[in-house]
Amino acid sequence: MAMLRRAALMMALVAVLLTAPAAGRTEGPLIAQVVDAATGKPIAGVIVVALYQKKTPGGVHPNTDFYDLDETVTDADGRFSFPARELPTSTPLVHVIGPEMIIFKAGYAGWRFQGVDSRQHVDFGVREAAVAEGWRKFKTTGVVIEITPVKSRDERSVALGRANYFPPIPEGRAPLLRKALDDEGRAIQRFR
Repeated sequence: MAMLRRAALMMALVAVLLTAPAAGRTEGPLIAQVVDAATGKPIAGVIVVALYQKKTPGGVHPNTDFYDLDETVTDADGRFSFPARELPTSTPLVHVIGPEMIIFKAGYAGWRFQGVDSRQHVDFGVREAAVAEGWRKFKTTGVVIEITPVKSRDERSVALGRANYFPPIPEGRAPLLRKALDDEGRAIQRFR
């Protein structure tokens, strides 16, 4: 009988530990200016989305689901910011990750922190240190983000495909991004 009580007590303790809220974290603020990688000039009207996802245990791999997002547009000087946000960690087995940044403007592809060389021949350690420094500045004092202009229909199609590659965002969320992606898709169809 004592063994059963001890086992029941252990199971109850494990259940409490697995469902008890864990400490959250503060993410941000996120501060940046978006510029044209070729000219260095600020770009107004760039759609910027900070996407947060929820990870939970899965069969073989963790499940990743939409949690929340912030969306904005760069101003006339190419600047944007998102205020700091509290990200909860609901249990030790369920946590929120992010932000994953989606930065989109028709006629441009991808993004990188200014000064970070993404080419393959750059020493991996040097590049990773530069990326880490970019994220540190992004989350504190601000950073410059470059986006690369693309001209041909094929380049624009590839850029659109990459911008569309993100986890499903619920209907009605990120309306600015959805409209910009739809508009670019139609523009590419007309592009000859």
